Amino acid sequence: MADDQLLSDVLISRMIHGATSTAEKLDERSIGREFRMPRAAVRSALSRLAENGILRRARKVGTSLAHELVPHDPALITRLPHRQRQHTRGFTRLTADRHAAELLETEVGRPITRLERILELDGQVLHHWTIWTLLDPIGFFGEGRIPDDRTWYEVVAEVLGDDSFEVERRWTTMTASREDARLLDVPVGAPMAFLDRTIRDSRGRLLDRSFCRGVSSGTVVVERSRISVDPHTGETTVDRSGTRTVVSL
Repeated sequence: MADDQLLSDVLISRMIHGATSTAEKLDERSIGREFRMPRAAVRSALSRLAENGILRRARKVGTSLAHELVPHDPALITRLPHRQRQHTRGFTRLTADRHAAELLETEVGRPITRLERILELDGQVLHHWTIWTLLDPIGFFGEGRIPDDRTWYEVVAEVLGDDSFEVERRWTTMTASREDARLLDVPVGAPMAFLDRTIRDSRGRLLDRSFCRGVSSGTVVVERSRISVDPHTGETTVDRSGTRTVVSL
């Protein structure tokens, strides 16, 4: 993934979590110093967010958040499972640099894995995931792809050797930039959703951080849920008794 794409994902995540307000000016130099990225990559990331309608850019005024991001959840992943197809591609083993270490709450130099995962319905891409994980699915499953008949939650349970973990998801809506449109096969400007998802083990340690672009629908929720996967049947159970905030769009 290009530096500007990753930076734009992290900036959106911060905005979803309320770390950036509409009154705050985003300075290219400050962001570049924080993430140790060249100014050209920062400028490209901010331009990408402006294309999405998330940032407002004006000469002599500067760059700021266009509007407060309202978290919600398209919930497409639970619909029509018999017509869905998922597949994994782009396995890469890396060592965590400063930025990845911050994402995964780990130390610089630790081995990590990055991969892409696609969810389709009747040939239409619904979700395009970029997953950063401390787990080693390549070592567990071998150099081949993760079996396409497993959900990511089933993969995590199998690699972790534990069938219970906590998931927190935050979504927001935006419009598709040129890159988003290419990934999702939708027109530029089409409504879409962006997800920041974390998975933690039963002791609260972060295992996995995912950024997802998806076709947007209208179900609204910010949730913290506990996932359990039956090791024999692969059936996934979601306990949503934790924090759950519903908003209207």
